Amino acid sequence: MACREPKPHGASENRLAPCPLDTLKKLAVALRVIADQLLFDEDERAPADELKLQFGALSRLDPDERRVIQEVVESMLVKHEARHCIRAGAQE
Repeated sequence: MACREPKPHGASENRLAPCPLDTLKKLAVALRVIADQLLFDEDERAPADELKLQFGALSRLDPDERRVIQEVVESMLVKHEARHCIRAGAQE
C-alpha cells in the first residue's frame, strides 16, 4: 500500500511513498477491517493447502487444547527463526 507523497514545489511527477503505520491503523479502524486485509492479497497469508483442513479442525478443540496447539506452533516458529539466524551468522 502506498500513499501519495507531497510533491516538492514545481515537481510534475506523482511519487508514492509507504503509508505510515498510524495512517494504516486509522484506515483499518475506519474500514472496520484488520490491517492484514489492507496489506496482503486474499490468499497471500493463508495456510498451505495441506494444513487448511487441520487448521479448520482446530475450532472443534477445547480452548485448553487450542492453547497447547498454539504454543507448539509458536515454539516451532521460534526454533525455525533461531536456526535461520544461526545459519545466517555462520555464513558471515
